[in-house]
Amino acid sequence: MRVTAPDRPGLLHDFAAAVSASGLNIRWAKVLTVDGVATDTFHVVDSDGGPVEDDGVIGHLVMRIREIR
Repeated sequence: MRVTAPDRPGLLHDFAAAVSASGLNIRWAKVLTVDGVATDTFHVVDSDGGPVEDDGVIGHLVMRIREIR
């Protein structure tokens, strides 16, 4: 998952909380901030460590990410 947003304190925490609330885990992350813009990439897996294939779970995660301010 790649997310681009204005950087602010707590942004990574909010992304991680959205992933966790969706029942998923972050295996690794690459974070980059340039000129106040965060471009973060997360390798997200299901609870068994496998790929996320359920469209409903993905949809809920996208909705939670979009709600982050």
